[in-house]
Amino acid sequence: MAGPKLLEALGAEVFTINVTPDGSFPRPAEPLSENLGDLCAAVKEHHADVGFAQDMDADRLAVVSEEGVAIGEEYTLLLATLSVLGKTAGPVVANLSTTRALGEVVRRFDCSVFQSKIGEVNVTEEMQKQNAVIGGEGNGGVIYPRLNFARDSLVGMALLRSLIRLVRLPW
Repeated sequence: MAGPKLLEALGAEVFTINVTPDGSFPRPAEPLSENLGDLCAAVKEHHADVGFAQDMDADRLAVVSEEGVAIGEEYTLLLATLSVLGKTAGPVVANLSTTRALGEVVRRFDCSVFQSKIGEVNVTEEMQKQNAVIGGEGNGGVIYPRLNFARDSLVGMALLRSLIRLVRLPW
């Protein structure tokens, strides 16, 4: 329930599905496109700007476009990076399983992207070494060191909410 409360505090009108904390999880745990059919339908039904899906421990975030299309959790870090670099230039760290499109976004801001081995601990160690402004993994894990050195879907939601306020996302 923290996600909807956060988004409401950030000024979003929120419609929720599957948020009853009763111990059941109504879809497969992975926030993969093929598991987000209900969210895609809800985004279309409510004419929402975006849909967010978390995994069970809320460290990963997947995004659904305003057209009700799951864009894939591998683009979550890319969008969060776009939001951060639009305000604060600096190094970015991602693991080896992250889309190469991240490098294209980072270069637009004349910044550098560094790669780490797969695994949150490897990413955070490299982030500290490079003094990164953002980092994460291509599985929907966003790490924003101004707040903490852990994958955090709530941080991802806040960063993407900030981005949505600035531009209409191109998907």
